[in-house]
Amino acid sequence: MLVESLFNTLGELGVLVVGVLCVALPLALAGLALRRFAMARRQRWQPVVEAQRPLREARKGRVSMAGTWRSLGDRQGVLEADGVRVLVDLGDAALPNAAAAPLEGARVLVSGWATREVDDPRGADYRSGARVWLVEGAGEPVVISEEHVPARSLRRARVLSGMSLGVLALALAAMVSTGALCYRATHEPWEPGGADFSREE
Repeated sequence: MLVESLFNTLGELGVLVVGVLCVALPLALAGLALRRFAMARRQRWQPVVEAQRPLREARKGRVSMAGTWRSLGDRQGVLEADGVRVLVDLGDAALPNAAAAPLEGARVLVSGWATREVDDPRGADYRSGARVWLVEGAGEPVVISEEHVPARSLRRARVLSGMSLGVLALALAAMVSTGALCYRATHEPWEPGGADFSREE
């Protein structure tokens, strides 16, 4: 058998080292890397999802709001929905495909900080007032994406986090199994006719 051959060739300690280095350690490193990736995605998208609210509920602080984009040029635009508007200053936001701004009329989600109310650059009408909230980065980039991307990305991050725990559990199981196998080989008698796991002189 393969296991018997390994014990006869490497000895108990050698099998333990090979099991840890070739099975348990790679699994553990993969699990940690996957967990780190999942946590980074979760930290990016969870605040965006938690701050989501309709435009009509805009208030000072962190906000994530979906609406139709109307460009004003110079990396500014108006986000509007149901007759309500907010002014968005993209600043140094990283935009998809290195675009200067979202496409006119595109449905997007904007996440940033509502800092103050300003005059509506498009003027007042019978449906909206003369003052609108200004959403900007306030020290961090404004996040702008397709409307459903943040929630979908957060769900994927949670799935990856669960997968990472499974991989780490496999690594632990591999380490324990290898140790148990070596213990049995060292301390338990083998049936007659079994392989001799000691090195031949």
